[in-house]
Amino acid sequence: MDRSADAAGIPSPAPSAVTEQDALRALATWRRRPGVPAARLEALVHHEHLAPALLQERARHRLMGVLDHARSTCDHWRAVLPGTPDRHDPLAGVPILDRDTVRSEAAALTATHRPAPDAEARWATSAPHAGPPVRVLQTARSVQMVPLLLHRAVRWAGWRPTGTLAAIVSPARLPPHADTSRGHSLPVWPALGRTFHTGPFVALRHDAPVDEQLAWLRTHRPDHLLAHPRVLQALVWAAGGPPADSLSGVRAAGATPTAGEHRRIEAGFGRPPVSTHSLDEIGIVGIRCAAGRWHAAVEHVHVEFLDDDAKPVAPGAPGRVAVTSLTNPAMPLFRYDTGDVATPCAPDDPCPCGRTLPSYRSLRRHQDLFARTPPGTRDRIECLDAALAKLPLRHLTSLRGVALHQLASGAFDLWLACTDPLPHAATTALRAAWDALGEGPALQVRTAETLPRTLGLPWPWFRSSTLHGPPPTP
Repeated sequence: MDRSADAAGIPSPAPSAVTEQDALRALATWRRRPGVPAARLEALVHHEHLAPALLQERARHRLMGVLDHARSTCDHWRAVLPGTPDRHDPLAGVPILDRDTVRSEAAALTATHRPAPDAEARWATSAPHAGPPVRVLQTARSVQMVPLLLHRAVRWAGWRPTGTLAAIVSPARLPPHADTSRGHSLPVWPALGRTFHTGPFVALRHDAPVDEQLAWLRTHRPDHLLAHPRVLQALVWAAGGPPADSLSGVRAAGATPTAGEHRRIEAGFGRPPVSTHSLDEIGIVGIRCAAGRWHAAVEHVHVEFLDDDAKPVAPGAPGRVAVTSLTNPAMPLFRYDTGDVATPCAPDDPCPCGRTLPSYRSLRRHQDLFARTPPGTRDRIECLDAALAKLPLRHLTSLRGVALHQLASGAFDLWLACTDPLPHAATTALRAAWDALGEGPALQVRTAETLPRTLGLPWPWFRSSTLHGPPPTP
């Protein structure tokens, strides 16, 4: 991981290794509600510290069971899966499952029957910015893995369950009767409050002006904050640092932060954001630890890193992230192509965080979509993302939003929403980073009071006319 420096040039401290006993003590601070079994939560902690060889053996055993179920209940897999799987490598010979196949073969991929505990199921749809929608039938057991894994993520970050959780979210996630001028409140946290005794929850619309969001945070003084990465960094810019001195934890929701967003949020809040590698149609795939690695959610999915021939890449080499669902007998998916690319870590390369769950680094989301853009597009995006992260906060206090749009011609518009013009040094640094890549598409820097609507949330900060439609209007 690149932990060389944050946006202020201050190195991030190296994480200390967590032992299983440390993790169990942290779990004990989360008081369970009546009827919630302790054993299931303790098992999650235990998995985080198992020997890698034992984790691999358990994964093979679970894969054999899921393969047997799929072969007997799904027409698609009955025709595709090898007759007798290799017990030492159960997925050997299984082709990569692309999104087009899931869309066209949905009926054949759906199980004709499933175990009684998994009778309840519902359809989940992929995120709109991930390309044409994919729908997956998910069992209640699969859906229930999300709060359990989210709890793992915030437990790793040391969140205090009795504190106040604030969320700045889409208006669609607030009740219809909510007073949007004052936000919304609940006596307990959503999702985790059904499993644990927690403090209160407050929420505000993410389309409220940033200055109103700051005032709201400083009035409620929450302990933890949940928001989209673009909201979190806008708060940092507007505040010139931590948005509220009460905050001890922050979680990025709705998207995985880019490398630059992660650095900007960490620099502004003084701590790294809780981040997950998630797909709306699958659930949580991995959780980022304080050492910067992503750890696979082995209870929910089996994660592989494959080359174009569906062969595992060597540790240290980038590969296509393919996931196999382990908790979803309603529509079992094997080697589902996430569209992402990452680099697996070797099992004998222990993570500095102390956890032994399979890990990976250098995650690049939606690489399949970038394959449909002009060559060099991703390099251009990442250079601006990194350059923005290197700018001192004092140069960005008038910045309220940033978006990059690629026109059909291949040229780019960099949109900066500002209350006042940025210092000349800031825009010069951004253009210098662009020019350093050599001859290529033109970059036009545009400023406005607000970002064009089609470049705002819930979209990531980059959009392309090739992928998402014509250029926006201010």
